[in-house]
Amino acid sequence: MWELFVRGFDLPSASLVGGLVGLLAAMAVGVLRDLHPPSRVATVTFAWALAAGAAALLLAAAHVLGDHFGSVRAPAALSAASAALTLQAVILLFEPERPAPAWLGHGAAALVLLVLVMPDARHALLLGFAIQALALGAAWVLLLRHAEPAAPFGHRGLTFAIGLVGVGAVGELLDLAMDVPGDPARHVLFHGLWTIPQTLASVALMVLYVSILYGRLLGEVRRQAVTDELTGLSSRRYLFARGDPWLAERARGAGFTALMMIDVDDFKSINDRFGHDAGDQVLRHVAQVLRDALRADTILARYGGEEFCALVPVQNQHEAEAVAERVRAAVEQRPFELGGRPVEATVSIGVAFHRAGLTLREVLRTADSRVYCAKATGRNRVVGEAPVLQAAIV
Repeated sequence: MWELFVRGFDLPSASLVGGLVGLLAAMAVGVLRDLHPPSRVATVTFAWALAAGAAALLLAAAHVLGDHFGSVRAPAALSAASAALTLQAVILLFEPERPAPAWLGHGAAALVLLVLVMPDARHALLLGFAIQALALGAAWVLLLRHAEPAAPFGHRGLTFAIGLVGVGAVGELLDLAMDVPGDPARHVLFHGLWTIPQTLASVALMVLYVSILYGRLLGEVRRQAVTDELTGLSSRRYLFARGDPWLAERARGAGFTALMMIDVDDFKSINDRFGHDAGDQVLRHVAQVLRDALRADTILARYGGEEFCALVPVQNQHEAEAVAERVRAAVEQRPFELGGRPVEATVSIGVAFHRAGLTLREVLRTADSRVYCAKATGRNRVVGEAPVLQAAIV
């Protein structure tokens, strides 16, 4: 049975097919290099890694089962280069803020060149597959250290595929270390451990890598749909999509929620005096102050223009108004600096308390009317549910 497999296993054809498929996979990744612009450099690097691996297979196709230590330096060097580029692509994809040190790239390039010029072909092969095994092993460990919430299947698959090709490189090392003349079955076994993963992995690597890019792109599109572009807060769309379910969930859990409408005072005058670009910077600054002043479990959204809305978990009405007063004071005490000059901004806040049976829009209307009351009575103040103000507010 084993002898039949050895005689029937056509390594040159497998290498040739794998090389051609690998080139197509490399071209596909190259074409999709702008699918996720922040990952463009990683994608281009990964395309070159696939291309180098495919070229190694094509060159190896002429030599497997022939003179084992013939002209094999170029395939070995290309395989090593492919693995080094794969490691670089993984680093760029998952740790873009910490690119690989320059010495690592220069060292890998020097070792690959050494594979090409070593006088002893067997030693060249040993070095080439050692580089491949080490680089793919490092990429595998790096993938294990990171998660990809946007594309968990692609991440797990890429980890498995890179590990599989690394196992193939280890197989070739074992083949060379156990070199026994006249044992073609052993050679077919260990060379197959390298050729088969290389042949099958190129398309799998391409599909899995692209799935990660697509997952990231889709995640960014979803975030943009629920995020205000200027301030980075939740968008009005997200507020209305999430608000009512959130309020209902809080009410069922015997929790209370304060809704705060927060309006920047005299914002038109800021635009008129300093320009619209400065006005945008002021809005971003106010948004950051609001983030810092409110709890992490608050839903904070830009409602529109210079208006913000916050859904704040509280224990009672008095805590709600105390939180609103803290927010108002924080904005007043942290003016925006423009060219070394403070641009003072204050906010008027209307506070409404959610009660069972009320919808988000109903509570919003109450809070909005209280913002107008705060502006009408002097600005830079909080208007809540004080009984004395009920006639003027509601």
